[in-house]
Amino acid sequence: MGVAAIAMIFGSSPEAPAQSGFPDSLRKYSDNHHVPFRIGTAVTLQGGPSLYPVNGYLPGLLSGSERDRVYQALIARQFNQVEPGNEFKMMSLWTGGAARVNGRYVAKTNLSDPSGPLMSLCRWAESQPGRLTVRGHCMVYNPSYTLPTFPKDQPPLFVEDKGDTRTLSSSYQPRDLRDMLQSYVEQVVDATMAQNAQSRMQYGYKVVAAWDVTNEVVSDDDAGAEYPGAGFAYRSGDPWYRNGPRAEGAGGYDYIGDIYRWAFQRMKKNIGTTLQGRKITSADSFLLYYNDYNLEWSAPKMARVLNLIRRIRHSGGNVDGLGFQAHTEAGKLNASQFATNIKAAIQEGLRFSITENDITITPPATDASQPSIAQQEQAQGREYGATMGLCLKYRKSCDAYQIWGATDDGSWLQNKEATPFTRWISDTRIGATHNMFGYWPKMGQYAPQTLFNPKTNDLDPHSGHNVSDAYAQLLTALKAP
Repeated sequence: MGVAAIAMIFGSSPEAPAQSGFPDSLRKYSDNHHVPFRIGTAVTLQGGPSLYPVNGYLPGLLSGSERDRVYQALIARQFNQVEPGNEFKMMSLWTGGAARVNGRYVAKTNLSDPSGPLMSLCRWAESQPGRLTVRGHCMVYNPSYTLPTFPKDQPPLFVEDKGDTRTLSSSYQPRDLRDMLQSYVEQVVDATMAQNAQSRMQYGYKVVAAWDVTNEVVSDDDAGAEYPGAGFAYRSGDPWYRNGPRAEGAGGYDYIGDIYRWAFQRMKKNIGTTLQGRKITSADSFLLYYNDYNLEWSAPKMARVLNLIRRIRHSGGNVDGLGFQAHTEAGKLNASQFATNIKAAIQEGLRFSITENDITITPPATDASQPSIAQQEQAQGREYGATMGLCLKYRKSCDAYQIWGATDDGSWLQNKEATPFTRWISDTRIGATHNMFGYWPKMGQYAPQTLFNPKTNDLDPHSGHNVSDAYAQLLTALKAP
């Protein structure tokens, strides 16, 4: 498909009156203020072979193949907010190890590098019509793959211990870890406020709306690393908890209060100063979020997360909002408990976003009790609409509704058809795009070869079936009065 054909299908901008192959635009209902929250998606910045072989090619927002450009046009037309799935995590931004400055270690980052992920994505967002924003995810995170990158000529910050746990290198003291972490959080705040000042002065809006200061800190039960009096447990393998400076009688470093306090205080301190040649005002501040999974159905975990947020606030930090990831399986959404947990967040004085919504389809096993593909597809459509409906029901407190990966082959989930858009397939619907390859909205149509054979890593020629009407259900919810 040539560039001219891509332009014909997707239009030249989100303001284009029609998008062939799509009945409407999701973002339109946010742009025209019919709903007060943004419509977003997780994205990958650079396209290429997927880490998950059955997904084939992973489309990218900043790379240049024809398939990437079709993906980019879909993103710009359907969404007014993007969030990098991985490229804003520590390993992608804190890439230069650390340097000792005035007796303290300082993180070396690419946050002010024009070719780095933060500045590159902000420039792309600003280049799109319609004030497309960026959501940051996430400043501090605990899995080993997200830890900062140290060059070979420096001692690493962590060394691998038993299993997948990490221990502080003997070259550093716990206070050094704390100093590096503080400098990193403050650099993220500085760079983000500078980007917001740039976009405010040049384009009239704030390009970065929010950051998850951290993600998935709270243990799913009380079997993790309990901190005395906290009312929640850190995850037992958390390298920041295990290796930072400990208060007397504590089992680890209670870093959660520090990172939110640093971010909050740095934002306040920056107002009235100049960063990267730009005058900073209060308009350049951004929302500070906590983000976690299972909050859509687990009342006990929700209670532990609220205890964490109270602890942050008691320590002098600030949490503006709570991110509900909302990774679910078709047919298993507990909308009543989800609503109860949203109300609990609002009662705590929090805003909220649904940040990572996807709904998986599982090929039936030999067990006859497994729902059929058709039943799961029907449930997926209903539950996408119902999840969007929760943002609408509590719209005064909602900042964003986001899906986690805009297309089935851009999803982190292998072979699960988890998004409202198809993988790269030919369009079976009658119309201008009939038999054209592309990414299409799920409208209940027949889709050929929707699943891969995990044994051969090839598309299964027998896997064609009617997909869900997830896209149509999202539109129906958005159009409601």
